[in-house]
Amino acid sequence: MERAFRTSMNWLHTWAGVVLGGVLFAIFWMGTLSVFDREIDRWMAPATRFAAPAEPVISIDALRRFYDAAVVAKSPIWGVTLPTERAPAMRVSWREGSVLAERFIDPATGALLPDAGTLGGTRFLYPFHYMLHVRVGQIGYWFVGLAGMAMMALCVSGIVVHRKFFADFFTLRADRMPRRLILDLHNVTGVLALPFHFVISLSGLMIFATLYFPSTWQRVYEGDQRTFSAEAHGTIRLPKAGRPAGMASFDAMAAEARRLWGDGPLRTIIVRNPGDAKA
Repeated sequence: MERAFRTSMNWLHTWAGVVLGGVLFAIFWMGTLSVFDREIDRWMAPATRFAAPAEPVISIDALRRFYDAAVVAKSPIWGVTLPTERAPAMRVSWREGSVLAERFIDPATGALLPDAGTLGGTRFLYPFHYMLHVRVGQIGYWFVGLAGMAMMALCVSGIVVHRKFFADFFTLRADRMPRRLILDLHNVTGVLALPFHFVISLSGLMIFATLYFPSTWQRVYEGDQRTFSAEAHGTIRLPKAGRPAGMASFDAMAAEARRLWGDGPLRTIIVRNPGDAKA
């Protein structure tokens, strides 16, 4: 029984690595690059290579024209990302049908920055890491989740396959044939990085746990996704009033936020249902 079990684990370890090893490498590589996604953005968009001011010099209300464009496009959401040290340009975004419209503004002058002509790190490398840019339904998320499960299976089956676990860790026969040397390198590096590989795969699966295991929150919240999102993520989604209305001053809202929450720098402004009375 033990021999049969070890043989099956060897089969699982081999074929899970062969079938999904390339995908896992791409996912991990893109995840590593995503740590520096903002810096990659600045490298690929020279117009954004300036120092971010402590606070935007221009008024947030100066972005009103972009809000009006979102209203005309009937976008469900409009947002402003204020500058940080890693991302010094102000970013305004909304939806125009299925297309995400984005504009980048110099916070010191209010000048509209030229289109970089690239998705950069934040819009290509980072989404590739967790959904492979497969936007048909949620297939991309599920495929990455399958790869993450395969990585955990590789870690567990690898431990079972190597009966002499610690001996393999300290064995590196540099004088042997290249195939034997490569196998020793595989064993040494696999054991050395085993905790990282297991935890990074498990944590990735936990991030999208509500997607992979929807029955959990559906049972607790009886399928009420609005209440679940509000309590789990702090997301407020008011129903539309169905009648148009103007938007109050963004600068006044920012001043009130600072009064209530302290003098920390503002980061993001999000408007849902722009143009509606219950925006």
